[in-house]
Amino acid sequence: MRNFIVAARGQVVGFDMLARWRVPHLEDVATFLLALRLLGPRVTTLGASHPNAVVAEWRTAFLEGYGEPTPPALPVFEALVLLDRWAALVTRPTRRGPVAKGLRRLEHRALEREADRVARVLA
Repeated sequence: MRNFIVAARGQVVGFDMLARWRVPHLEDVATFLLALRLLGPRVTTLGASHPNAVVAEWRTAFLEGYGEPTPPALPVFEALVLLDRWAALVTRPTRRGPVAKGLRRLEHRALEREADRVARVLA
């Protein structure tokens, strides 16, 4: 979330300071929006810290500021980013201890809910 600024006219602008990656702009947008939905406090409180309605307002405000309120291809990129994050989670070595295992279960649950949401949008 560090690579976004607000331009003088209120538009949200994303940039890659190292210029290492060349990806479709909607992949960056989807990455940012997924990060909003999977904020640590949301994951650990099962969404109670930031209810879905609040996150939906943030999403709408971001996309309006970005200048493209409803990009038609965005759900496809959201699915791509979600699957990439989930793959990273399941291939990461499991840390020991009840707290680490509990956090991993919560992250899986959050990713499952997000996958259900994206699947409904794509259907």
